[in-house]
Amino acid sequence: MTSALPLLLVLLPALGSLLLLVLPERTPDSSAKTFALDRLVSSRTIAFAIALTVLAFSIVATQQNGPVEFHRPWFRFQNLQVDITLSLRPARHIVVVFLALLAAIACASIPHDERERPRQLAAGLLGALAAMMAALLTEDLVVLVIAVELLTLPLAFVLVTRRREDSSSSATTVLACAAISTAALVIVALAITNLPLPIDGEGLALSASIPRTREACGGSTAHPDALLLALTLALLPRALLFPTHWGYTLLQHRFTAAGAVFTLFGGMAVATSLFTELGASYCNNATFWNWSGTRSHIVFALVACGMTGLAISANLRESLRRRVAAAILVPLHLVVPLLALGTAASHALASIAVLALGLPSTTLVLGCFAFARRRDPGRLRDLRGVLRRMPRLIVLMVAAIALGFGVPGSAAWRVFERSFELFAPRSMLLTVVCVGAILVAAASLLLILAFSLRAEDSRRDREAAGDLDAMECLRLALPLVCAIALAIWFEEALAAQTASLADLGLRPEVAK
Repeated sequence: MTSALPLLLVLLPALGSLLLLVLPERTPDSSAKTFALDRLVSSRTIAFAIALTVLAFSIVATQQNGPVEFHRPWFRFQNLQVDITLSLRPARHIVVVFLALLAAIACASIPHDERERPRQLAAGLLGALAAMMAALLTEDLVVLVIAVELLTLPLAFVLVTRRREDSSSSATTVLACAAISTAALVIVALAITNLPLPIDGEGLALSASIPRTREACGGSTAHPDALLLALTLALLPRALLFPTHWGYTLLQHRFTAAGAVFTLFGGMAVATSLFTELGASYCNNATFWNWSGTRSHIVFALVACGMTGLAISANLRESLRRRVAAAILVPLHLVVPLLALGTAASHALASIAVLALGLPSTTLVLGCFAFARRRDPGRLRDLRGVLRRMPRLIVLMVAAIALGFGVPGSAAWRVFERSFELFAPRSMLLTVVCVGAILVAAASLLLILAFSLRAEDSRRDREAAGDLDAMECLRLALPLVCAIALAIWFEEALAAQTASLADLGLRPEVAK
């Protein structure tokens, strides 16, 4: 029974998602008794019960000594072997329990109103949970690629089913970026599985097993820089672009914020955990910090920022000026984490998880504005009147601004401090890059605030505007509080993530 726990963590939400999709629709002429029964066995109740069961199983699995593993052969083709191996290692305990807890909170807040499609929303949340668990627990690259791709299905459903005239263009933009990330992930899988590695005394031309290939290459591959760039393009857009886009969509359509929190932080936790382990396992000998490598690295970072900005701006119901501003300013926070990838130390790779919190915090600023669009606060010169009429909105926006700048800024300085000894001959370049990225992030946040406070309606409408009510404050403050808690959680998990690499036979503190 214990060895089946990882399989149950994946199968339960997957089967629950399929069950919700085949349930019959509730007819509007149902009797009161039938209506009460439907509420008792509603989509929210079923999804919440399944999420609680997954949470309970994940807690039981973390109490076991050592890893809990489920292994079954899948298929063999000549010298290629692909197995279904799900392993819950101690390094994954915090992430798995955290995801299960977020999923339970999100499922408990699914609305009952049929106009908001609760059955499809519940199925999407459970499907995303199953794919996240499979991506975290799998030990095979082929299964990893399939699980990561399944994560985009709930996002595609939300984009396509929105009742908006720009839904098709928004979905096309985001899914086009997803196709680029998919191609990069397939390239990574092919590059690793085609390494001619001697394993157990035998020459295996192809191996999709992550532990075997990791043990054989010892953290050093033939082209680590190219492989690290491919990993960045494959996983970081999924860590930032897709969860942010879906979470912002949920906020914009007035869903409860718990679903947005699950998609925002759950997606980031999965992608950053995968990136940290794969990057430290196969690219530990990457050396970006020379002049030619730095230039190409900066260009690559700006391209990734442009992809993210284009997809985020496609989701905004704002004027063209504000959409362009969001497309340019918001993704600038990606410059800091992407440039930090040049360090070979695993703690710099693990810091990506902390740095990633800046973008959803800034997106929350845009969410505050979109939520209170009917209460546009006015121009900056009317700030005294705005503070008097709308203190709750201003406090939320300032808090999101502070978190959006403080977390990436402090993490960037931490990366610089820990990397100083490794890159002492080129420390001036590293200093200039880190300081410049922090200043650009601060300037972009100030410009976002300025664009948010500029009015496009009449003065009469601004004077008649009221503050956010208590429920709207709760919906907007919940993601912000969770962002702060997640930042603290990642700080605690950072040491455990780095220490767990010792089990892989790596020495992340040494630059190769």
